[in-house]
Amino acid sequence: MVPDVTLLNILDAQEKLKNAKLGEGAVNFVVDDSPKDTVISQSVAQGEKKPVGTIINLQVSQGPVEEPEENDPPEPPVEPVVPVDPLPGEGDVELKEKTISVPLPEREGEVLVSVFLDGVIHGDPYLVDPESPSVDIKVMGHGHQSVTVWMDRTTEVYSNVINFDQ
Repeated sequence: MVPDVTLLNILDAQEKLKNAKLGEGAVNFVVDDSPKDTVISQSVAQGEKKPVGTIINLQVSQGPVEEPEENDPPEPPVEPVVPVDPLPGEGDVELKEKTISVPLPEREGEVLVSVFLDGVIHGDPYLVDPESPSVDIKVMGHGHQSVTVWMDRTTEVYSNVINFDQ
């Protein structure tokens, strides 16, 4: 059964999911009024019965936006997270490209689409036209990898394991 991990610190939430024999999914950090590193939502509701190893994605607060003092210098831009290197022992792995078509729910205005490969952000998030019923996404990977697509960092719209070797 899926435990409630909302309002817990991210480390405590991950431990609680691990103890429930559930998999650790993507962790998306968002600006929120909750204290920094507090889980504000989970992809599977508390109390749902799910098989062992089910991936649970978490949305975690970065804390509230701090308004800079009038004389404070601007913060340097944050570098985007890049896909991880191959695992130790894999050496040089040939990455292969796959295109997935992801249907998008009805919405108003542009949406920010984020793609995760095995729980790690894959490239930069990008905006999608509000008129598009779907989006074609090119991903690079190797072997079997989990691909998850999020809309506006709050809604999971696609989750699947892709075999890049086929």
